[in-house]
This record gives sequence, C-alpha cells and structure tokens, in this order.
Amino acid sequence: MNAFAPLEEKGEFLLECLAVRRETATASTYIFAAPPAPFTFEPGQFLNFAFDIDGEEHLRSYSISSSAIVSGWVAVTVKRVSGGRVSNWLHDCMRPGVKVRASGPAGQFGCGLEPMGPVLLLTAGSGITPAASMIRSLADHTSQTDVSLIHFASSAEDMIFRDEMLHWSKVLPGLRVVPVLTRHSPGSGWIGPIARLSRELLLGLVPDVTARTVYCCGPAAFMDLAAVTLRQIGLPEDKFLTESFDSFREEETAFVEDGTAIKHTITFEKSGLTGKIDAETTVLKAARAIGGRIQSSCGKGVCGTCRVKMLSGSVEMKHQGGIRQREIDSGFILACCSRPTSDIVIDK
Repeated sequence: MNAFAPLEEKGEFLLECLAVRRETATASTYIFAAPPAPFTFEPGQFLNFAFDIDGEEHLRSYSISSSAIVSGWVAVTVKRVSGGRVSNWLHDCMRPGVKVRASGPAGQFGCGLEPMGPVLLLTAGSGITPAASMIRSLADHTSQTDVSLIHFASSAEDMIFRDEMLHWSKVLPGLRVVPVLTRHSPGSGWIGPIARLSRELLLGLVPDVTARTVYCCGPAAFMDLAAVTLRQIGLPEDKFLTESFDSFREEETAFVEDGTAIKHTITFEKSGLTGKIDAETTVLKAARAIGGRIQSSCGKGVCGTCRVKMLSGSVEMKHQGGIRQREIDSGFILACCSRPTSDIVIDK
C-alpha cells in the first residue's frame, strides 16, 4: 500500500509517522513523511487532521512547525492537554508507522520566504509552533532578516524550542530571541525576564515595535491583551496578525451537547467540518472549536480580516464598519461578530 494513498474524494491524503521527538515533558513533535508532490506550504500554515480514535472521528488543526524549505517530511508539535481526547491519544499512541488522514496546507498566517520588512513574532505557550516554522524557514532560505521573537511560557521546563531558537539567534543575522517567564521557576536557574506582557515590556525589548508587522499566536486571553497593548502603543491595526490556538484546545465549550439552549448546525463547505453551535456563539469561535481556521485580528468587527462568505442561512452581525454593505449583499459576513439565527453554511 502506498503510504500516502490520496483520498481524492475528500481532498485528503494519508501521512505516515516517521519519528516522534519529545520537546518538553508535555509537548512532542510528530514527524511525517511528506505527502506526494506537489506539496508546498508557507511558514505559519497548518494541516487539518482527521483522527479515528476508538471508532470515532476527531478533527483537529495543527500548525506546521518544520521548515518550508526542507523536503521529504513535515512536522507538527502538539502539547498534551489535560483531558484532551486527541492530544492524549497522540502522546500515548502515535509512533513510527502509524498513518493518519490529513488535508491542507491552509491558512494565511505566514510571513513568506522572501526578505521582508521588520517583524515581531509575539507568542505564548504552544503558539511558538508557527513562529518556529517561520524562523527555521528563514534560516534555511536567507540571512536577510529583521525579526524579533518574544516568547512567553509559564515555566522554563515548558518553554518549547527554547534552546534551538536561542541557537538561531546567534547564527542568523538580524534575528533576536527573548524568552520570558510569566512566573518564577524555582530551581531552574532562570536568568531571563520574568514578566507579563505589558506596554513597558514591549517598548523596552522592541523600541521600534510600531514599525514592525506583528504576528501574534497563543491563548485567546494573551492575544486580546497583545491587541490592546499594541493599539495603545500605536501599532496600526493592519500590522497585527493573529493565529489562535484556541482552535487546538480540546476543552473548548462553544459546542453544547446537552441543555436547552437553541442550537444551530454550522457547516464549513470546503473543509467538511460541521458541528452544533448555540445562538450566543460567534462563527469565529465555532470555527476554532471544531478545528477550522479563520484569519482574525481585532475581534470586534472593525478590521474586516475575518470576512467569510455565507452560502446559506442567516446570522445577526454587529459590526463596527469592517464590512461594506455591498459585501453583505453579496453574502459576506464578519465571523468575529456574527451569531447564527438559523443553520448556516460557510464557504471555507
């Protein structure tokens, strides 16, 4: 049997695990043989996975953490989530030779490979994974960089890729890496910054932050704080790009299984993802809950980044100027501020 056996009717292929590499006590990298050519991706993009676990299908999306320059294999890095069905299965059961269904790559959270203007990668926790792909790709492709990475972790032991990123900062001109702990880590010998994300910290570490394009990835609360802080500093909204790892969190509660709340079905036409969504949940949050990806930025209906086309159904949309009436008339909505009033189908 061909290890990749493309499942063309679903736009899927099989990925065969080549190796598993432990990164921290709770995070591992899964290296897969690359799909059949042509397979290319931009640093920062993700793969959609369909895991068959005990006879049930579980859909997840994981950012690619490997370099876009390296051929023959592709990797994702996953942190074990307490009680998480898929993350625990991966950590307990994934091994060389195991095959999983996947599709992609997808996503617009990427910096490309050509020399670019100054960039700040602002990450927390597992949000380091797309940033690692960007840095590894730049290291393999060009020395012309002006990139600062500020990465937050709760402890030194939980800091994924720390040693490798510090290595690249020493050999790649123009790359600066600053790991930051959010709390004291007794016994770790930590001598770096211990702080929360703040205006003072950002300006102290990256004085020219308003001249940079910021790629932010991490928990929703972290990204919300980053958006507010950078807006206060004066960063233009179109220079702030996000990738949410809430879509990876298996404890997400956007989809209700019981109770009396009104529920509608949301379907993503291209990816085939579907689920039940209550009337108080936005389309953006629903997408993240089932492993779908919609690019977003402001979260308030202002910037228009999360614009998607609704093929059928109806929503209540409370935007703040981020979409034009002619776009609405053509079926477009802003996912961050649209809540369903019926079953809906999204062109994603």
